[in-house]
Amino acid sequence: MRILFLLVFLAGCGGAPSDDAVPELALPVREPVHDLSIVPGERIGSISLGMPLSQVLDVLGDPAESYGWGMEGYPGTVYTYGGTEHIRALRVIVRTKDQRVRAITVADPSYQTARGIRYGGSGARAMVAGPAHSRRSSLGEHYCYREGLEVGLDHRGTIVFVKVFPAADYPRAYCAP
Repeated sequence: MRILFLLVFLAGCGGAPSDDAVPELALPVREPVHDLSIVPGERIGSISLGMPLSQVLDVLGDPAESYGWGMEGYPGTVYTYGGTEHIRALRVIVRTKDQRVRAITVADPSYQTARGIRYGGSGARAMVAGPAHSRRSSLGEHYCYREGLEVGLDHRGTIVFVKVFPAADYPRAYCAP
């Protein structure tokens, strides 16, 4: 199951330009908001895009695991928190160049958008959320929204991850055809 989630997670990410071509985040550093909201282009729970790694560690503590990341247009590190050995509930992707959060992925039904999009929910919510760029992979369907949201569905139409990314990155580094 862990490999399946990782493959689904990776399949949603297309190739992209080099690290130097990816713009710096113009997002201000914010104090963490302690709730379970997914806010496209901004945050998941208490972790916000643009947040320094040091602040992530202050808020979440030491990660369960971390590993190098080289997709989506920049080298970085993925820090995983919570969940089980097979499915990590929260993945925080930090860009090496500036040590700031560049994307956040969640696989925990406690977190949801204002429209009710959440891990384990019906993909029908993702499909009616508005115009999306979609991409099909061997593992399922991915929907990307201009406001900075990617939703991954398995072959049964169940949401298997929700990702928040900078709206300025759409669609260059996410859900590339």
